[in-house]
Amino acid sequence: MTYDFKGKYLFEANLGITGSEQFSKKYRYGVFPSGAVGYIVSKEKFWKNAMPWWSTMKLRYSNGVVGSDASKANWLYYSSWTKNNKGYVIEDAAPNETARWETARKQDFGIEMGWLGNKLTLNVDLYDEKRSDMLMAPVVTPFVGVNYKSVNAGALKKHGFEVEFNWTDKTSSGFTYNVGGMFGLSENRITQYGDAPYAPEYQKYVNTPLESARTGNTLVDDKFFGSIDEIHGYPIYASEWTNVAPGGYKFLDYVPDGSISQQDLHVLKGSTYAPGIYSFNFGCSYKGLSFKVLCTGTIGKYINYRRASIIPFYGGDAIVHTSHLNYWTPTNRDADVPALSLSDEMYSWGGGTSASPGYNLAIPDFTWKRSDYFSVKEVMLSYKFSGPGIKRVLGVKHLAVGLTCNNLYTFTNLIDVDPQRMTTATCYYPTMRVLKLNVNLAF
Repeated sequence: MTYDFKGKYLFEANLGITGSEQFSKKYRYGVFPSGAVGYIVSKEKFWKNAMPWWSTMKLRYSNGVVGSDASKANWLYYSSWTKNNKGYVIEDAAPNETARWETARKQDFGIEMGWLGNKLTLNVDLYDEKRSDMLMAPVVTPFVGVNYKSVNAGALKKHGFEVEFNWTDKTSSGFTYNVGGMFGLSENRITQYGDAPYAPEYQKYVNTPLESARTGNTLVDDKFFGSIDEIHGYPIYASEWTNVAPGGYKFLDYVPDGSISQQDLHVLKGSTYAPGIYSFNFGCSYKGLSFKVLCTGTIGKYINYRRASIIPFYGGDAIVHTSHLNYWTPTNRDADVPALSLSDEMYSWGGGTSASPGYNLAIPDFTWKRSDYFSVKEVMLSYKFSGPGIKRVLGVKHLAVGLTCNNLYTFTNLIDVDPQRMTTATCYYPTMRVLKLNVNLAF
């Protein structure tokens, strides 16, 4: 339902009722209401009389609830059964008959402003989001003997702001141009999670950013062991001494107990979701010629590296990336990767082995890297032919020819990796530079 009174007072209300096959009949349907109000102050007489140069002033506020049934499993309310390698039929994942919709309450307060006949515009948005009943895999002790499908055990809060501006003008000669940009900052934080009750605070998900590095460890001193004597003078690496050698990572004894173990794993700074985003755009046209460019970027984003991206000869494969070439040697101690070795354990261990959290280990500046970037996202150049000449030659009203390039160039400190990704742990297709030629004829 929408309502508009004199183009100044605006109101909108929505009600959605949605069903999902993920949930049992008792919890299948979710009710999601939302509403919004707006007030265009600049249409009032007092505003026009007092500030005729202030063209637009609009206040708006929205508040609503949305739902999600996304889960790693299907049909959460009944069991899944599989046949194991011995031929026995076993319960794969126990059902959750009380699974229900994950909901998010979203609020937004916006101010839209324009000056000088809207040549200059500025929009400001303040938003807040609180998610509850988030579907997630439960933490279950191995003594139970079975896994469980997703449960509603998570909660998240997110808030931030976005500012967008644009300037559009035209010269007396007919040259039109516009310049604009956008900047946004946001923060998201887990407020509820099914953490193990006796887990140490520094290893819990609660009060950490979404998609942060939780199985991390920090490096100390020169980041690598420089000699055998240095290794033997350092806290013991549990039972993994055979895999520690000069040029290997030198981890922090975070819990200071004289031993490097899984208890030293802790949450690291940052998240794969960028807290800061920005963009710039510029466009101009003169007669039939037009040009546009769009640039985007992030601030504070991190990327989780797959071990093959940081370990030369990973898994015994004779594969080396460009980023591997600056490896540790006794004469090259400020290296990008550890010393060359055919043993994966030497690099992976820091509170685990290849069979435990070792290969999920996040190491600042190595497997957990800052991945800010600035990208020339799109560039477009076009020309429109029109007039009696083009009709006489080709028999058309007009001919437009355009050249567009997407992903022209990306500036980043990373090597061999697309900085826009959250992780390199899965195979992916690299970002392609695309060049398109467009021809448009009108008869």
